[in-house]
Amino acid sequence: VIAAETGLPLSLFEVGASAGLNLIADRYAYELGGTRRGVADAPVRLTPPWTGKAVSAPDPVIAARRGCDLNPLDLNDDDARHRMLGYIWPDQTDRLRRIETAVELVRADPPAIDRADAADWVEDQIPVAAGQGTTRVLYHSIAHQYFPEAAKARIGAHMAAVGAASTARNPLAWLAFEVADDGAPALTLTLWPQGQTRVLARANAHVHAVNWQG
Repeated sequence: VIAAETGLPLSLFEVGASAGLNLIADRYAYELGGTRRGVADAPVRLTPPWTGKAVSAPDPVIAARRGCDLNPLDLNDDDARHRMLGYIWPDQTDRLRRIETAVELVRADPPAIDRADAADWVEDQIPVAAGQGTTRVLYHSIAHQYFPEAAKARIGAHMAAVGAASTARNPLAWLAFEVADDGAPALTLTLWPQGQTRVLARANAHVHAVNWQG
């Protein structure tokens, strides 16, 4: 949606990136609303039940990607990898197989993840003055709720300032999958220079099913 509406490649910035599995989303295959997306023969295939219209936009071009975390996980460290896998519920065998395969994709070509405070990192990595030609996308999933209130306020203020200075050739997007005011997770998008926020989808925290509203 972001790529279609801006017509530009995306520069991805993820806070709370952990081991970087979401930073390589373009390396997976998807079946979403009856359409197949992503890398057709990818070893990781995500097929959540889908209600609402299918998304007809082309797959985005990723120009750059980088993440941050207070404690980035190095998946080449056996202890870190085994601990992460230990958080998968033992009866979710399909999910365990998917994440094990995704881990191998990350290990083969890991994205850059900085050890940093989220607010400090956003202010440093997404400056108000920036080159043109890509859409800068800040995103996070079930992470923002754990940030200190002061960090949330700083990130929000900085994104508003960067958004106010953005243009059609230098747009800014904030994509978040977080718990909404009604207590259920929602996928929201704020896209500048317009600066409007809308709900793209609703799902539960593990995205067992998607209700697309975008």
